[in-house]
Amino acid sequence: MTNEDSFNLIKIWMESIAESIGIKNKQYELFLIANNFDEFEKRVINRSNEKYLSSEYNAKYFEISCMKKINIYELLI
Repeated sequence: MTNEDSFNLIKIWMESIAESIGIKNKQYELFLIANNFDEFEKRVINRSNEKYLSSEYNAKYFEISCMKKINIYELLI
């Protein structure tokens, strides 16, 4: 959410995953996790872009904050 460079690398990472195991491989579940949910004022990535990207790769989307322990439990269940 707060680092545009990381967001822009997601497509490269997903291509790497696709080469290794195949994106459509039903054995694996993909997650797109947006960290720093608690730092609204530093947000540089639009939520709709994050959600669009997750749907493009059929990945579950979560917004979390590791620092403040927001939505961590929901991600793990």
